[in-house]
Amino acid sequence: MTNAPDGAGPPKPMNRRAPSVLIVDSDIRVRERLRGALFAQLDSWDVRFAAGAAEALSLLEESPLSVLLADLHLLATDGQSLLEEAKERFPQTVRIAMADGAAPREMVRAAGVAHQFLPRGCDDETLRSTLARALALSELLAAGRLRR
Repeated sequence: MTNAPDGAGPPKPMNRRAPSVLIVDSDIRVRERLRGALFAQLDSWDVRFAAGAAEALSLLEESPLSVLLADLHLLATDGQSLLEEAKERFPQTVRIAMADGAAPREMVRAAGVAHQFLPRGCDDETLRSTLARALALSELLAAGRLRR
């Protein structure tokens, strides 16, 4: 049995959850650019998008997600607060902070809650490879291979 509707690409087996990524950015143009950059991965990754922290937390509560990529400069709340809450409530989720021109103080502050940083305007290949490595790390953590 599969969970892919007709015309939605190759079916995914129901017994294994697809690697999942949640991208949070308040700028719709950035979300659309990132969606385009990840188009080839949409058949094998469950990629979701949120415009702000409240929507992101709601999605995280619905089902555990592998990776959270959040802009540090969200409109309603800062990405730092979202990453802090995600660390507390969803510690199994790999957290990536995304910023353009973040001040050094901001980057140091985010280092306590983000596993990695990504420039907001990075090229598509950097985005894909960063997310692929984060998903691989998430899978190893979930399988208990990196725990003592």
